This record gives sequence, C-alpha cells and structure tokens, in this order.
Amino acid sequence: DYAIATIAFGLEGVDRDQEPYVDKWKPHEWYGVPVYDSSFDLSTADAQEYFRGFCDRLAAAECSEEGCGGYGKLVMPEVGALSCFLQEFHTANGDVTYEGDEFLEKLKKFRSEATPSSSSVGGSTWKTAIGFTDGKLKYVEVKAKLTLKGLQADIIKEPIMDLLQAFVEKEAAKAPAGLKSIIQTVPYEWTMLITTRAILNGMWLGFAVCFPVVFVVLVAATANILVAILAVLTIIIVVGNVLGYCWMAGWSLGITESIAAIIVIGLSVDYVIHLGHMYLEAGHREGHSSRESRWKYAMKMMGGTVVAGAATTLGAGLVMQFCTIVFFTQMSTLIVMTILYSILYSMVAFMGCLLLFGPQGNTGDVSWIPALLLSKLRPNKADNAEEPPKVGEEQGKWAHKLDTE
Repeated sequence: DYAIATIAFGLEGVDRDQEPYVDKWKPHEWYGVPVYDSSFDLSTADAQEYFRGFCDRLAAAECSEEGCGGYGKLVMPEVGALSCFLQEFHTANGDVTYEGDEFLEKLKKFRSEATPSSSSVGGSTWKTAIGFTDGKLKYVEVKAKLTLKGLQADIIKEPIMDLLQAFVEKEAAKAPAGLKSIIQTVPYEWTMLITTRAILNGMWLGFAVCFPVVFVVLVAATANILVAILAVLTIIIVVGNVLGYCWMAGWSLGITESIAAIIVIGLSVDYVIHLGHMYLEAGHREGHSSRESRWKYAMKMMGGTVVAGAATTLGAGLVMQFCTIVFFTQMSTLIVMTILYSILYSMVAFMGCLLLFGPQGNTGDVSWIPALLLSKLRPNKADNAEEPPKVGEEQGKWAHKLDTE
C-alpha cells in the first residue's frame, strides 16, 4: 500500500487547549477544535484557477528521493492517483467558471450528488473534501496517492515529508489572499514518524542512563574498577555489533531496534559480570594471585555455566523465528545475535583481556572505599567521653587515658 496525503486549504490548525482538553492517555476521545482561516475564499475566479493549477503542479512534482521508489514523481503517475474535486467540478459544469454565491450553491449541489472518480483515493463521497459548516464553505481538501510506500523506515519517509512540506510552503507563498492557509498530512505515516523520533531519543537517553548505571553495578558487584571498565567496554562493543548487524541486514533504526538496543545491555551484562566476579573470587577465596591461575579458575568454575545459560536463552530466541508477526521474528533475531555476540566477546575478548592484563593481587580493588566510609560515619566513642580532671594546671595534658570500653 502507498501513503495517501491530504492537503487542506482554509485550516490554520487545531486548538487543543480548550475544554475538555486532549487526554494524552485517551486522545481518541477528543481531538480538539479546528481553527479555520477567516479569510478563506474559493468563490473568486482567480482562486479557482490557482486551485486547479495547484492540483496540476502537485501531480507533476518531481522527487528524486529513495522513498519515491524510482518513479521520479512525488505523486503516483497513474490515473486516479490525485483526487481534486475542483477539476471534476469544473468539468461537470462544462468548464464554466462560476463566482460568488452562485459558485457556492453549485458546489453544494455537486458535493451532495457527485462522487469522486477515484474512490480508492478520494473516498466514496465529496463530503469530507468539501467542508461546509453551518452552511459556509470553511475548508477544502486535495488527496493524493504518493509514491511513498506505507510503513517505511523514518530515514526513508522523512525526506518525503520534508519535500511535500516544501512544496506546500512554496505554493502558499504565491497563493491568492483567500488560499494562504495550506497544511499537509499523511495521518498514520507522519504520526508514526514523530512517535519513532521520540522513541529514538528515548534510546539515546537510555544509553546515557544505562551505561553509567551498569558501571556502578559492576563496580559494586566486583569491587574492582579495572574489571568493571573492561566489562562495560565489552558490553558497548556487543551493543555496537548488534546494531551494526541490523544496519547490514538492511534494517533501519526504528521502534523495534530502539527497544531492543536497551534490552541488549541487560542481556550482555550477565556473562561478563559472572566471569569477572569469579576471576576476582579466585584471588579472594582461593588464594590465586597471578592472572593465569585466576583465569583458569574462572573458566573452570563459571565457563560451563555461562555457555549453558547462553544456550537456553538462544533456544528461547530461536523459537520465535517461527512466528508470523514481523515484530516477533525481528525480536528473535535481535535476541539471538545479542547472545551470540555476548558469549563470543565475554569468553574470548573479555576473558582474553583479563588473561593478558587483568588485575593481579589487589590491583584495582575498591573494597576499601565502603569500609572507609563506614568508619567515617561510625561515631568515635572517645569523642563522646566526659573530660577527665587535669593533674595540675601547669601540665595542660591528660594525666591518664579513659577506658572507653
């Protein structure tokens, strides 16, 4: 299916600041109040000539963007792709131009009796395209079938939205006084474009929050800043590889990928934190001090467990490959790639770095920091003891120490 653009004349926008106000949780219950352009007037000969010319120029508008699918046109170059009521009205009246009240009366009759030549674009009636409210012509619409396919990635459809908006602004600049208010929309596509932008911003915000939090968690779990730094770098590489795979597979950074990018961080933490913790435990509890002995101990005690955990998660992700809904198959691919990259970089890159230049002895250990903080916060009993009597004023020193016990 291709996107259908609606271009309205006579509308300045929508006022959503009036009661009962738009509920962001139930926006479908009340959309707001349309704001009409009080100077809108299509009843003059100049306005009608311009409007018909607008439809011709829209049909001929060129497009070299990827989203136009190689057609070279903004509007699909086929019969019925453009629904322009005034062209059909003009033809129905023998190409005679009417003005003033006579034009409005004939337009009302045309609206109620005629039907669009292309129902797939213009619908089955002119009642929405020719907007009479309280007996007055308040707005009119032109609908066009674009060369942009529906449900395209943002990077593909955003240039089309900008191109259509530039066309509308250029037309508004040269329009007669009664047709200056022109707005365009492709209801679902443009709405999802804005929504996806917000989700992408949330993804970058999620990165900005998640990575520092992960670092703090790793420092707290391992009590070693060097291991925590290596672990975070490993996680960043895994996330980069997963998103890089999406790009190589021809996927764009959309809603699914944005959600998965944050999930990837959580899935990637498991393996490095277990391996890093066991590497350090080898020194704390087993007395291993060298890198090699710690590495062997961590691989022996935790290597099999990590691989088994990866296998179960991998199996759970592969099951969704048999789904028919695209979201689930994409999420399955993302989970599978995350696990594969995570186990690869954890067992090879992360553990390899620990073997080559991992901490030895107490290098990088920060377990003393909490102990120091607790000692500072713990009250000193000697400071709370009563002052003993002095032995002689000339001495100016304590004659004895208190038994603080």
